[in-house]
Amino acid sequence: PPSTVTAPARHLLTTYAGIPPGDLDAHIDAIRARAFAVAPYPCIGTYQFLDLSLRTSPIYPTLLAALRSGTGKTFLDLGCGLGQEVRQLVADGVPDEEGVLFATDLNGGLWEVGGELFRDQGRLKARFIEGDFFEEGVLGELEGGVDYVYAGAFFHLFGLEEQVRAVKRVVKLLRRGGGVVVGRQSGGLGPMWGRWRGRGGGRGLGMIWRAGGVCGRGWGGRRGPSGGWRGGWRRESIRWLGWRACMRD
Repeated sequence: PPSTVTAPARHLLTTYAGIPPGDLDAHIDAIRARAFAVAPYPCIGTYQFLDLSLRTSPIYPTLLAALRSGTGKTFLDLGCGLGQEVRQLVADGVPDEEGVLFATDLNGGLWEVGGELFRDQGRLKARFIEGDFFEEGVLGELEGGVDYVYAGAFFHLFGLEEQVRAVKRVVKLLRRGGGVVVGRQSGGLGPMWGRWRGRGGGRGLGMIWRAGGVCGRGWGGRRGPSGGWRGGWRRESIRWLGWRACMRD
């Protein structure tokens, strides 16, 4: 139910989108129905499309300061869904100017529903790019120019080899000499293969470090504490893991 939507998400909807607190639950329910019709993902069905996980990362203050500095730093949200993370950045003072905030998703319909969710159609200047992340031409204009890539609940959608391929793609997007990728993903305590692939314990959650070697680049990284699933998704054998990695050369 809408009651599972977190306090930070509710605050964003009331302050950024201007939705009265008394109207929030009905608004969230209506948007959930529209979004689920566009893409029936489990995270939409369980109201997790409003989770704001980037702000909980230890690197968030550094990322925020860099994007607010006016020095041309850029940010890309991979698999952005409805675009809640981008709106949180704007609410936290990142300039809503062309060439700063980018978002991409395979399904552009979700971004459109996000405009309804946050009531900023025609106002938000962040650039959305629709397309298949694995196609070279989709994000070609951003290659080598992104300072921060956010990959929240993204890599775990793929099998291990596809995860490696995805990270190699991210490397091409990052700015040399300090580009950062930050995110979170789920993983099984043991190998798991099913409807959602690639949740393979140490193998799956360690893929970004392996990919760093495959790409021939220097990497530094850190993993955060893992946590269990919430709501109807909870399984004792699955954990969330937050992480970040920086390209050194």
